[in-house]
Order: sequence, then structure tokens, then C-alpha cells
Amino acid sequence: VVGGLVAGVVGRWDRATGSPTRIDAAPLPVRAARIDSIVMEPMKVSYPGLIIARKESELGFERPGRVMRILKEEGDAVVTGEVMAELDTEDLDASEDRASAELRSAEAVLRELVAGPRKQEIRAAAARVEQRLAEIALANANLEREKTLLRKGAGSQRTLDTAKYALQVLEEQIRSSRADLELLEEGTRTEQIDAQQAACESIRAQLKEIAAKRQDSRILAPFDGRVTTRRFDEGAVIAAGMPIIGLISHELEARFGLPADMASSLSIGQAIDVSVEQHHQTAAVDRLEPNVDLTTRTRAVYLRFNDVDPSSAASDRIIASHWIAGQVANVHLPQTLQPLSKGDTSAGGPNREEYWVPTSALTSAGRGIWSVLVLPQPSATVGLPDAEGTCERRAVEVVRTEGGHSLVRGMIQGSDLLIMDGLHRI
Repeated sequence: VVGGLVAGVVGRWDRATGSPTRIDAAPLPVRAARIDSIVMEPMKVSYPGLIIARKESELGFERPGRVMRILKEEGDAVVTGEVMAELDTEDLDASEDRASAELRSAEAVLRELVAGPRKQEIRAAAARVEQRLAEIALANANLEREKTLLRKGAGSQRTLDTAKYALQVLEEQIRSSRADLELLEEGTRTEQIDAQQAACESIRAQLKEIAAKRQDSRILAPFDGRVTTRRFDEGAVIAAGMPIIGLISHELEARFGLPADMASSLSIGQAIDVSVEQHHQTAAVDRLEPNVDLTTRTRAVYLRFNDVDPSSAASDRIIASHWIAGQVANVHLPQTLQPLSKGDTSAGGPNREEYWVPTSALTSAGRGIWSVLVLPQPSATVGLPDAEGTCERRAVEVVRTEGGHSLVRGMIQGSDLLIMDGLHRI
């Protein structure tokens, strides 16, 4: 601006004084390079995805009942095994008391069977046998007496029959008493003990079932994390399996839907750059879904985050734990581009080489045509600092554009010097 003002003032002064003045401006520099030596900058392609929790669960009770306590709110941190909610267990308390009483009674009977009959019972049974023997002896004496009286004509047949039947009854009773004595002397049968033991085990199983239901009356944190949702409050009557509390783990991962060929090129453990807003973090490929989504036609890739090096001085690197599940993330993957390829010969013309050039070197020639400025015959001096040369305009066709580079073909050769930037100076 100052130079322009000075030139204007000098020009007006010269016109005023009438003395002609000529100022020859020095050529302005531009940057040029051989077309076939242009090196493309490393390029990356980005795909959006989500930060998700590595573990996420909707927790509920395995039995119906009335909610007694909800101990956690949204955002609260929990550790594995911590109680988060409880149901009313009055019905379980009553069932447990009843089953415990039945178990004590069954165990007492079992101990009695194992111990067997007491000595006093065996002596009492033996005494009953002796009593029956004495009664049989008396009945035999009465029977013989009645027979004698009947022969002498002093007795009756009825009395004799009564004595016979009385003796038979006593003989049956003695056999029963002897059998009872033998049972007591042999002790309790093993089958009775086994049956009573089975009865005790059945009651213990009922107590275990009650204990399991009591455990199902509490919601315990299955892993370390934070509460995301609380769907009910105290006093609500809920059904079995109904979600009560949502929980996500502290550990996060990233999920991205990538094109199938791009996902297949990744390997487990490969380090990849992931960013959320302006913050970056290194992640490693953890797993890949084996199928392609029918709706998005992409393959899901899951990345796990690595710890950041504490010695890193980069201000935009943060620990992934500072991120929040649900944030939109971007994965940045390197894209390999071929710097040189042969042109399309489907039209029957000669092969024309294609070159990657900076997009800033292209200028519009109108009607959809693009052109570049080249130095067609570079000499030993052209290309050196402060060297001068004459450029030519060459028409080119843009095949594709990637980032700051474009793939072109046309009236150019690899040995031509391409004006890279500063086209406005020419």
C-alpha cells in the first residue's frame, strides 16, 4: 500500500514537472516443482461413530413384590456387589420360620430313629411276652379241667369251647408280643432312617429356595459403573423381570460403522486415532462384527481406548474416561492413493498419464475446463532461486479430488515444471 501511494505521488509529481519517469518492477516469485516429483501429503478419511459403554445393563428383580428401598439415584457411582434396591420380604420371613420349625421336628425324629429303641422299651416288651406265657399256662390248665369235668358229666360243652378259644387268643397274642420284642432288639430299619433323612433334605431345599428368593429381592451391582436411569420409587408393586435401574460401566469404547472393505483391512490391536470434538485419543481395534448391516451396508468395528502417555505434551490429548457415553466420535483412517496411473484408453486414443497435483495449481478456463501453468522445458537455471522463465497454459481434465490434491490428465508431462501456487502473480 505504501509503495502504491509513493508511486502515485511520484507519478503526479512527474506529470506536474513534465519529466518522464519509468519504473520497472521486479518479477514476483512463485513456487514450481516437477510434476512427477510431487509428493502427496498423508491423507486420512474420517467416519463418524459413537462413544458407548463397554457394559450396559437394565437391572430388575427376579421375583414380583413391593419395592422397599431404592438406594441409588441417576449419576451415582456403584461398585461390584453393592446393594442398589430391595423388595419387601415379610412373606419370605414367615415361610422361613415355618420351614425351620418343620426341619427341627424332622431332625428330631431322625435322631430318634438313628438312636433306636431304649433298653426300657425292650424290657417292657420282654415282660409282655412273659405275661402272655403265664396267661397261656393258665388257659391250658382251665382247658384240661373243663375236659375232665365234661368226661365225668359235671361240665358242659359250652364251657369247654370257651376255654379252647381263650387259649387260641392267648397264643396269637404271644406271637405278636414276641414279634414286637424281636423288632425292638433288631433296632430301627435303614429304610426308615433313609426316608426320614430324605424328608429333612426336602425341608432344607425349601430353606435354600427361600434364601434364593431373598437374594432375588435385592439388586446388586454386577460391575463397577454409574446409574443411568431410575424407573420406580419406594412402594411400587412390580412384576418379575421389570427393569428398575439402568447401569453402565466406567470403561468406554467406540463403535463405528465402516465400509466392508475398509473394516476388513483392519487388524485386531491396530492403533487408530479417535477424536471427540477437538480432543484426540489413541484406540486399538478390539473386535469386528462378522456380518454387514443390511440397512446401513456397513460393518461394525469396536475400538478400546489405550492409556495416554503422561509425558505427552500435546494439549489436545485427554484421557478417554473424560468422555461420556453417547458422544459422537470420529475415527481417522489413513487413505492410500496412487500418485501415478495410466489414463483411460476406452476412447481409442493414446495412453495419457495421470498425476496428482495441488488443487491450488488449477485455474478455471471456462465451460468446465481446467488448466495449469507449466514451464515446458526446464533448464539448468530454471527452478533455482531467483530464476526467471516463461510459462504456458495447459488444459487438463480433473479425474478426482481428494483433500488438497487433484488427479488430472491432459497436455502435461512428468518433466514439466508445475506452478504450484501464486498464480495470481502471473
